[in-house]
Amino acid sequence: EGFPRKSVVNNVLVCFAESLDSNWLQKGYILVEQAFDEGKQNLLEKEPLLYLSLALAKSGMAVPASTILRKLVEVEEYPHVSAWSAVLAYMSLAGSGSYLSAELVLEIGYLFHNNRVDPRKKSNAPLLAMKPNTQALNIALAGCLLFGTTRKAEELLDMIPKIGVKADANLLVIMAHIYERNGRREELRKLQRHIDEACNLNDSQFWQFYNCLLMCHLKFGDLESASKMVLEMLRRGKVARNSLGAAILGFDTADDDRLTLRKVSGKGSEVEENDNTETRTFSTHSMIPYEEFFRDRKFLKLEAEAKDVLGALLAKLHVQVE
Repeated sequence: EGFPRKSVVNNVLVCFAESLDSNWLQKGYILVEQAFDEGKQNLLEKEPLLYLSLALAKSGMAVPASTILRKLVEVEEYPHVSAWSAVLAYMSLAGSGSYLSAELVLEIGYLFHNNRVDPRKKSNAPLLAMKPNTQALNIALAGCLLFGTTRKAEELLDMIPKIGVKADANLLVIMAHIYERNGRREELRKLQRHIDEACNLNDSQFWQFYNCLLMCHLKFGDLESASKMVLEMLRRGKVARNSLGAAILGFDTADDDRLTLRKVSGKGSEVEENDNTETRTFSTHSMIPYEEFFRDRKFLKLEAEAKDVLGALLAKLHVQVE
């Protein structure tokens, strides 16, 4: 009693979310809470709730944003990881939100500890689609690092092997920063093997890891290990320069051979380059139209937004540690 038809309730929530007005968003959240309190959550559909959660997160209202996600899990309307990761990303742009983000990942991740969800059962597909992935962990960990909650970050790191998430280059470097901040030198040494074997690290990420290791040696007053590491890096740099010089010489020789061949054959060559790279941006002041949001069943646009926010978080982190 007191609630309008289901379609009206959900349309109202969507309108509140699209407005991105804090007053309307608060009213929308109160409406959701009231529906749950009165046992009328069946009036609420999954997509409008997710949309409202995203709007709340964009508006800096991390507590209600995360609460809605928890309520969805509670009623087994599991949000896709690409969708809730976007909510997570916007929450992580502020200190209080970053802590809640870490808590949320821990809570959702707990459901998947030690392969307790059987992937062979088709009925588990919606639940498995919610499982935290590498991007979700990167976002939560980057937020923890930026705002100094590195002990909470270690809880997330402890969870990674329990849920079987594979580390990418960003995650390896974030782990290094966390271990350095918390003085976990042995963990950094274990991580070093993965860093040295990783083939997709860029120069900046490689530098960040070894800077973390060096700082940790110095924290422990271990000047011998620090000096050995610096000498080893200098040796590697010399080897790399020599290899680069040989490679350049080889390319120059090959170019000369190709030039001679073209002159003999009388034919030139043209190379066309197409740059299809799109510059993506995210905004806390606008929402994707609900129709697009609803049609995007795999939440690819939200995944792209979350990736962009993660990039911004990592850029801030890079500036912070320089």
